[in-house]
Amino acid sequence: MSDYIVGSDAVLDLEDIREYIADDSIEAADRWIATLFEAFETIAGMSGIGHSRKDLPAFPVLFWTAESYLVIYSVRSSAP
Repeated sequence: MSDYIVGSDAVLDLEDIREYIADDSIEAADRWIATLFEAFETIAGMSGIGHSRKDLPAFPVLFWTAESYLVIYSVRSSAP
């Protein structure tokens, strides 16, 4: 397992996503959340994947798709 941190706003987004999908199917909601965490693992294992946006130079973030969701993340240098 690679190291990554899910920010507090992202945790709230994940809760909202799960709750919204769970209204129709708890199993589907769990699958979507698992898909997103698989994307987090992929990103953490290969930091720098995805693409940047030239129109957002003040925000050093990258974008990676996970099915129909867009994961926005930043890479932080490792502490010694």
